[in-house]
Amino acid sequence: MTAVDRTLAGPTGWGRVWTVQRIGLATLAFLNFFPPAHGPTRYLFFSLLILAVITLWRQGIPLWVRTPIDAPFLLFVGWVLVTVPFSIDPAYSFREWRKLGAQVLLFYWSLVVLRADRERRATTEVLLAVVAGAGLTAGYALVEFVLHGGTWKGRDVRAGALGSDYNWLSTYMVMAIPMVLTATVLFRSSWFKWVGIGTTGLALAAEVFAYTRAGWLGLVAEALMGLWLAGRRRLLAGLVILLVCAGGTAVAMLQVDDRRETSAVTDPWTFTARINVWKLAAADLLDHPIVGVGYGNYNFVKRYAGRPELEKAYGPHSTFVAVGLGSGLPALACFLWLLATLFLALTRPVRMAGPPTEATARLVAFGASLLLVGFVVRNLFDYMFIGGMANLFWIHMAVALYESLRPREAPPDSRGLAG
Repeated sequence: MTAVDRTLAGPTGWGRVWTVQRIGLATLAFLNFFPPAHGPTRYLFFSLLILAVITLWRQGIPLWVRTPIDAPFLLFVGWVLVTVPFSIDPAYSFREWRKLGAQVLLFYWSLVVLRADRERRATTEVLLAVVAGAGLTAGYALVEFVLHGGTWKGRDVRAGALGSDYNWLSTYMVMAIPMVLTATVLFRSSWFKWVGIGTTGLALAAEVFAYTRAGWLGLVAEALMGLWLAGRRRLLAGLVILLVCAGGTAVAMLQVDDRRETSAVTDPWTFTARINVWKLAAADLLDHPIVGVGYGNYNFVKRYAGRPELEKAYGPHSTFVAVGLGSGLPALACFLWLLATLFLALTRPVRMAGPPTEATARLVAFGASLLLVGFVVRNLFDYMFIGGMANLFWIHMAVALYESLRPREAPPDSRGLAG
């Protein structure tokens, strides 16, 4: 047992504090599915963070939990801060940087809570919260879709998240589906497996009826990555061939059929609109390669206000474009380094064989790897690394990374659902 473990195993009063922190982590994972709860969620997080810092200080426990992504994460956040004074609107960019800083705090706070959870209940509870949040979000979206006359023939009506739109719903489902499947496999209770299968079905239906092609591509990327990590090379090749055929069919439909029912989904005008704004950003990035023009989505909008390219594509429509143009090539390089390091850290335990006590870590890392790939693909085409979606992302990354770093003598705990 480490010195930190002995300290955490000390007075029962401190144990109750960490129980509150653990429940708070799962609560945040649930509430971040619902944009209208953003205000209460923010206050809850900072209250828990302050309590955790005070508790760690009183117990004499280090505040920091080291991970493989520390260097790129902190360099990225630090460089964005350096570029704030050079922004079109420094006050706005600083507000956006504070949100990024809050994501850093959320990630490291989550690691601290996971470190204090010696019985490994937090991972179970976070997964349960994701299943509940995804199920309620998808169910609400589908009911609203039907009530508003949505059909499979076109996307005049699209399923959307509570208090938001189809872009948010699509991103939530891309993130949730791998972790819901992870929970379904991990927990041994037969009734929960049916809950997991049903929730996955609802999430897939919500993704389909959000009619967001970037979301569909995110799911495809997750499926391909899952087959690759699982070593299913033949299935992977078959799926690639199927996707090529499906893509060819869509192009053919676009050429021979201009009816709205089919062309609404196959029409490439949205991609063309994105290309046009990306060209604007690329030209500007060459003029401001070091510090960019200002971190944050609305700096992009302000810079190109009145340009015809923004009539059909309002904003950068890519997280990577937003980061590069907003804070320069150093920020983009650090961001790519961060994502690459995350990917390597998550896939390493998946590829390595180990004793049965590591099964939970490998399974959670597997699900988080798929989430990472799908989320990156989704963010290629929209700026969705924001709000509750970013918070959920970092909670998942913290859980998966700490499961991989956790001392191996600690057994997995899914007692509440075993049977």
